[in-house]
Amino acid sequence: MEARVVREYERLLVHRRRFVLGEVVQCLKMISESLESLEVLVTDDMGDVASHLGVMTKQMPVFLGDTDLQVFHRSLTAFVSRVELCHSEQVALEDSEKAIAKSISQVIRTLKQQIVVFEVAVEAASPTASAIRHKREHLISFLEEATKLLTKSHSSQRTAFQVRKDELLLEFQDAVQNEALRDIKQIKHDLLAIESSATEMLARHFEICRTIVVANAQVADDGVFNDSERQHIQAFVQSMMQVDGGIFALTSTNEEADTFFRQLEFFEKAAEQDAFLVYSSALKLQFREQLDQELFRAYLDDWESKKNELSDLEDSEEYTAALERVSALKRDILRVQTLVLHSQENEALDNPLKSQLQEELRRVFVEEGGELGVTLAVFA
Repeated sequence: MEARVVREYERLLVHRRRFVLGEVVQCLKMISESLESLEVLVTDDMGDVASHLGVMTKQMPVFLGDTDLQVFHRSLTAFVSRVELCHSEQVALEDSEKAIAKSISQVIRTLKQQIVVFEVAVEAASPTASAIRHKREHLISFLEEATKLLTKSHSSQRTAFQVRKDELLLEFQDAVQNEALRDIKQIKHDLLAIESSATEMLARHFEICRTIVVANAQVADDGVFNDSERQHIQAFVQSMMQVDGGIFALTSTNEEADTFFRQLEFFEKAAEQDAFLVYSSALKLQFREQLDQELFRAYLDDWESKKNELSDLEDSEEYTAALERVSALKRDILRVQTLVLHSQENEALDNPLKSQLQEELRRVFVEEGGELGVTLAVFA
C-alpha cells in the first residue's frame, strides 16, 4: 500500500511540472522509439546485446527526478557503447546482412545524438528534477517515520500481543494432544464409568440405608442375628451413608473388600427378612435385589487395575514434562491475554496521532494538486 502511495505521488509531481519537463519527456519518447527500432534489427550473432536491450527498455524512467535521469543516462551511454563495439566486430557480412548492419549503424548514430540532446535537456531541467526528487524523498521519509512511530503505539502492541496469543493457543492445542495426557484422560474417564456402574448396582442399597438412618431403625434382637452380625449390618449402613471418595474407597485393599462383602451379605439378609425395627414395628423394605457380587468384584478388579495404570503414568517423566508444558502455556496465555486487554483499553490514545499523520499525508498530496484516495494500513 505504501509503494502504491509513493507511485501515485510521483505521478502527481511529474504531471504538475509536465511543461517544464517537456523536453526531457520528448527525449525519452524518441529514445524509446530508437530502442524499439534496434530491437527489430538485433541478430542472434550480436552476443548478449539483445538481453541488455531488454534490460535497457525496462529501465526507461517513469519518475523524472534528477537521480533517476542521471542513472538512465549512464546506463544508456554504456549500452550504446556495447552495441557499437559488438557491431564493429562483425566481419564478412552477407549482402542481406549489410543492409541490416547499415540500419543498426544509423540507429546507433541516432541514439548517440539523442543522448547528447537528452543530456542538455536534463541539465536544463535539473532544478525541477532535483526538487521533485527531494519531495519524493520527504514523502518516503515521512511514511517510514510514521510507521516506526505507530509501530510503538498501543494498537500495534495489541496486534502483536494478539498474534502471540494465537501462537500460544496453537502450541497449547498441540501440547494437550500429548500421548501421556491423552492416555491419562482416557483412564480417568474409564474409572468414572466403572464407579458410576458400581454405584448404580448399589442404588437400592443406598436407598434402604437412607430409610433406615432417617427412621433410626435398629436390627431386631430376636436371635436371628448375633451381636457380631448386627455390628456388621450397622457398619454397612453407616459406611453407605459416609461414602464420599467413591464406593471403591471401601474396598481399596483385599481385607477391606472381604469385610465389605461380608457386611453386605448380612445387610441383604436383614433387609430381605424385614429385620429392621422402629421401636417394635418392622420396616417393610420389600428388598429383593441382591448385589451381583461376581460382577461387582469384576468391576473392582478392573478399577484397581486401571488405578495402578494411572499411578504409573502419573509418575512417568513424559507425563510430568507434558503437564509442566501445558501449565506453562496456560500461564503464558493468561499473561498475554491480560496484555491484550490492557492494550485495548489504551488504544483510544492512538487515534489523535493517527488522524494527525493521515491529515499531514493528505496535505502533501493536496499541495501537488492531487488527493489521497486511500487510508494506509498503518493509519487504520
